[in-house]
Amino acid sequence: TQRPLGALLAEAVNSTVEAAQRVSRLKRAMDAMAADTGSGPTWGQIELELGLQAGAGETMYNLVTDAEQRLTAANVRAFTDRLDQGG
Repeated sequence: TQRPLGALLAEAVNSTVEAAQRVSRLKRAMDAMAADTGSGPTWGQIELELGLQAGAGETMYNLVTDAEQRLTAANVRAFTDRLDQGG
């Protein structure tokens, strides 16, 4: 039987892994929307899809890029891998 703190740890690991996967999917979709068509990336589709104000697409793209880099960093993967296997 898992104790409450162990259950919380397992939930934290699973949530971290799931968040990394979701942010990576979001980033890939945003990459496709902002594809450079020859005159630089376009942010309008991101703004439309996410319901952002005009001019906020690039900022959101940069925030998602940063989140993906942090959630998929080697130290986070090592943390979740180690904890997922019992420490």
